[in-house]
This record gives sequence, structure tokens and C-alpha cells, in this order.
Amino acid sequence: MNSTTAVPIELSPMNPKLTIKVGNLDDRVNEKILWELFIQVGNVKSIQLQKSSTPNIHKGFAFIEFEDDREIEYVIKVFNPLRLYGRIISISKTNDDKTKSSISANIFIGNLNEEIDEKILYETFSSFGTIVKPPTILKSYTKNKIKYYGLICFSSFESADLAIYTLNNKYLKGSKINISYSKSTRQNNSTTILTNRLLSERKKILIDNIKI
Repeated sequence: MNSTTAVPIELSPMNPKLTIKVGNLDDRVNEKILWELFIQVGNVKSIQLQKSSTPNIHKGFAFIEFEDDREIEYVIKVFNPLRLYGRIISISKTNDDKTKSSISANIFIGNLNEEIDEKILYETFSSFGTIVKPPTILKSYTKNKIKYYGLICFSSFESADLAIYTLNNKYLKGSKINISYSKSTRQNNSTTILTNRLLSERKKILIDNIKI
């Protein structure tokens, strides 16, 4: 399919089983760019780029519907991670959002070297488990210098525990990083954390039983 083909912008409800959510999009991204990117890996049926109230500005995410549900797994495998206009975009199944957010484990990485970007964080921490959102790097301005730190969201506490155990107080690009659960995760009461851990463990057991 060539680039002159009209992009099918969908206004009616999409089939969630055939749809992915693409997030962390730069303001320069539009439907045409998304179309040309994703038709390389699947048969795109329609695109919904979520617009804001400001003219010609979107909300930073879009929904893309495919013709076949088997294409979803392939797209996620090929395009995770993918940098677009300097940002690592997130790609997930639309019907997975609720489950992922309910059992996700967020970790804080402090004292990052200024040379570290989101891609390096993803490549470093994805070996410990599934990262469900694009890594985020933030700056903290102090009187004497700028401090850099990162946030990563794993799909399970086991992955987060392993990352903390393995890399806490270790050196990354010349800086000794410190890793802990993020403030938002720590503020959850112990019952919620225990419940999330049990849900994560139950999910793993079910998957193992299916493999058998």
C-alpha cells in the first residue's frame, strides 16, 4: 500500500480485541504518520488519534484497529521499544490496560547519569521482566545542580523485586544508582500491596498450568 492511500480515521466504536493503544506520542505525530508506520507490520483497519480541545493538538495517544487479532502480538513484539520523534512510545492491548494497572509495580531509580535516556533504561531493566509503560526520566532542579531520576512500571512485583535486588547501589554509566519502590507504590497500604502480589502470583500459576 502506498503513502497516497487515504488514512481511514474511525469515528465509530472499535473492536477492543483487534485494537491497540499507542501512547506517549509527540505533538508532531498525526494519523498519516501512524498509518505509514503501522501498515509495515499489519493490516490497519482504522485509526483514532485522540484530540484535545486545542485546535490541531492531540492528547498524546491513539487507538489503532487491525483486521486480525493475530497481528496484535506481532506489532507489540516488533515495536516494543520504538522511538518516535525522540520518545519511546508505549504499545498495549486495549483490553489489558485495567489488568496491568491493577497489578503493576512502580520503581524509582535515583542518581541517574545525565547521559542516560529512556531507551537505555528500557534495555537495562527489561531483562528483569515486562515493562508495561515507557520508562520516564525526570529532572529535579536544586541550588547547585540538576538531578536526574527515572520511573519504571513492571507488570509484576517479582520483576521489580529482582531489579531492585540486582541493581540497587550498582553503577550505571558511571553513576551509582539507588532503586526502590516509587512513592505512589509505597503509599498503598499493606493490604493493597499484598492483594496485588497475590493476584500477580495467581496469574503466574494459571499461565504455568496452561503451559502444562
